[in-house]
Amino acid sequence: MIKKARRFSRVVAAITVLVFVLSTVAFAAIPNGTLVVGNKAYDLNYVVNPANENEIRQAITTSGNQIYFKGYDGKWVDLNNQPVSSSVIPAVTYKDKNGNTTQYAAGDTDVSNEFSLKMSALKTQLVADGADNTIVSVAVYKGAELDQNFKGTVRFTSLKGATFAKSLVAFDKGIASVQLTSISSATVIHDTIIAAIADAENQEYIGKTAQISIDYVPASASQEVGEKVFITYAESDRASDVFVQFNKPFDFTKLYQDWIVNGTIKVNGNNPVDIIKIDDRTVKLVLDEDHALTDNSQITVSGISSGVNGALIDGSYTFNLVDAKAPEAVGVTNPDYRTIVAEFTEPVSMTEAEKVANWVLNGHQLTSADVAFIKVGRDVNNDGVIKAIDVVSYDITTHTDNRNFVTIQLTPTGMSYLKEAGKVNLLQAYNIIDYAGLTDVTGQNKATTQEFTFTTPQPPAAPTISDVVMDSPEQFRVKFSTEVQKKDTNGTPLDANDFKFEYQNGVDANNNPVWVTVNLENTPTHVNDTTNGIFAVVTPLSNKEYLIELEVDWTKILNTLATNHNYYTPNYNKVKITALKSNIENLLGVDMAEDQSKTVTMTLDAQSPTIADAKQIIINNIPQQAFYVKMSEPVQMNTGNSAKDTKELTPSQTQEAGTGIPTPTFQFVSEDLTKTIDGELGNPINDSDTEFVVVPKQTLDAGKWTIYIRSISDDVGNTSATVSYVLQVQGVSSPTGEAKIIWADAHDNVDTDATPDGIADYDIVHIQFGTIMSYDALKTNIYTINGKVLPQGTMITSEIQPYMDLNNDGTLDQNDLCGTRVTIWLPKNFLGNISDTPVNTTDYDNSKHTPDILNVSKTLTDENGNAISGLTEVQLTYVLSGYSIKH
Repeated sequence: MIKKARRFSRVVAAITVLVFVLSTVAFAAIPNGTLVVGNKAYDLNYVVNPANENEIRQAITTSGNQIYFKGYDGKWVDLNNQPVSSSVIPAVTYKDKNGNTTQYAAGDTDVSNEFSLKMSALKTQLVADGADNTIVSVAVYKGAELDQNFKGTVRFTSLKGATFAKSLVAFDKGIASVQLTSISSATVIHDTIIAAIADAENQEYIGKTAQISIDYVPASASQEVGEKVFITYAESDRASDVFVQFNKPFDFTKLYQDWIVNGTIKVNGNNPVDIIKIDDRTVKLVLDEDHALTDNSQITVSGISSGVNGALIDGSYTFNLVDAKAPEAVGVTNPDYRTIVAEFTEPVSMTEAEKVANWVLNGHQLTSADVAFIKVGRDVNNDGVIKAIDVVSYDITTHTDNRNFVTIQLTPTGMSYLKEAGKVNLLQAYNIIDYAGLTDVTGQNKATTQEFTFTTPQPPAAPTISDVVMDSPEQFRVKFSTEVQKKDTNGTPLDANDFKFEYQNGVDANNNPVWVTVNLENTPTHVNDTTNGIFAVVTPLSNKEYLIELEVDWTKILNTLATNHNYYTPNYNKVKITALKSNIENLLGVDMAEDQSKTVTMTLDAQSPTIADAKQIIINNIPQQAFYVKMSEPVQMNTGNSAKDTKELTPSQTQEAGTGIPTPTFQFVSEDLTKTIDGELGNPINDSDTEFVVVPKQTLDAGKWTIYIRSISDDVGNTSATVSYVLQVQGVSSPTGEAKIIWADAHDNVDTDATPDGIADYDIVHIQFGTIMSYDALKTNIYTINGKVLPQGTMITSEIQPYMDLNNDGTLDQNDLCGTRVTIWLPKNFLGNISDTPVNTTDYDNSKHTPDILNVSKTLTDENGNAISGLTEVQLTYVLSGYSIKH
């Protein structure tokens, strides 16, 4: 499919040329200066009016590329500005610059005397209750005038079987009218009413037809029919997307949220990846490859109601997909030296696009040794370095479609096949298919050899240390100018072998610094232990940043009690960190040119830690009884809850001689000071020793609370007596049941005997409600099935049953969400044929029955008097979106 935005822009660009370049000449049948889009035609001034943009976009979308221009010279051209004959022009409805319409026949001919039929209806949307009605009319026109002298009869037909007051109607002064009665249905029905001339004085008019669309829409508890939104049209010419149109403008935000939560729009029963708003009535459904449409087949788009407060009501539209075009090359970009991003005209299948052997670079067929990765999609991280994990085919966060891009990242071996900087390269792609190519084996969706050319960029600079930041006198963050890795690897991070850590221990006789090397390791195995020397641990924070953390306190390293020297003492207050070039390269394979060193001068830290930030943790929009805390500097979490909490605890000599590193405590106090609740560490402190989670030991009510942390120490022993931070706490609420039908099913010919004897005893209908209903739910006059009242001999029973697993323990019990489950015991011949094979009560899930329509009276309430909501007329089996049937 040609992208809408590109196709529209192309049409408008061509129109601009016509409007401002061609000279004005006299009119023909269709006025000069006209754009034809399918069976619609527009004055060019109407097209370029911004107020009409959405209308023109929609016409182009559904035109099937049947787009022509009639210049001011009276000549016709196509979208590529190639001359065409007027014989290809279809019959059209023309709009002048003011929006007035005129009909023109095929071939660009005048219709001033042409016979035509026009249909209309007082209402084109009826309540699907079998009672609502409208008047449908057909009128005979001669050119643009009503032919009041026409004599004859017309026959009305409904393609869905709706009834008319009479089917054969005589014309009176050129108009024939009849009453149409709606169809009863629990879902939206799209009907076509056809009017065909049955008899006329002029025999050539017999058989001429006109048609109009009528929708039968089920009523709901709180919405008028005119407020409802449902699908009226769907189309696509490729297997990766579907464009869907609704009956009226709608609230896209509400529809999107309804889809996210309840899955209310499906294509062939599957959820799309995303929904994109095109205009106030149209959306695009984005499909993933696993649910690509089958080429040359019928496709059904379904809109599913999620209840009275949902955005949609039930309805569907079916169309035939024919995707006859293969993907083509658009261009290529080089976001960095070793990465190539190829762009195609449409989404391509990973099955072929991600095969290394399908790509040739400068005559060399790529192999696995040449390619670090190849993925459909583009980098969405935009941090300057492209990693496989950041290449995404569709970015749901920004609604960005990258399915028509292929990202290839070369290894150093693969980069050797690039031309030198500034030279042109040739990239060729073979066997690339679109989504339709997954099911169409004719080959029409497989691209011929596609060629991309690009210029080799300048090679990147070698990595360097850009900065060393002292988080505390015991923690240092090493920052590189670019992301780095071990040499000849695909992203392996650096480790203790790639750094050197030294501290100054005075000066020599020539007043030169005396440097002492600290042992480095990758895991902290020498915490507060100087038996085998001084150790520090190296931890990667990212590919650009590494943390080096001493495992002992400076007072022990410098023996402060004996020497009076500490980390801030002149000539003892420097550390030097070196990155060793021997095994370091950037992610593009460029080696570090030389060892990189940075020296940091330490100053006295006399500040106790404070809380920099604190907030409630929210997961999937659900507030948790857990709170994230970030401290102003690294702290020592001496809680003893786990090994991670006590990692690298480095008591000073003074602390060791006394009571040791203090143990912090946590408390939450309500704004009115009436509640004090203790907290505890919820998870281990992070690698930089600044962030952790605190969990209250009792549930906090919604409102303002203050978290207090007492006796928390930083790396050098500065201890805060008490630090605090005000929190806004959101309450945690559980789902509550509603007075609505959760699910309902029917079972024909059920053998209910304790020991089944193979003889049917009842027909059975189950209805699961969302909450406990009033005793009216046991009355037979509350229900009708297939339009019939329940017969004599019907028995209704109920029980309170769970239907939603609230505590996620995998089982349904009385601790979960419960509601009334009604069982209607019907005579065994009510739903179907008594001769059908009986089913047992233990085999409900496998029982078969034809569809039945259940109607529940809107007068039914729950035990608190709340009226039933949502759909009250449903086709069995019915399941509210997000739930499942559990007998």
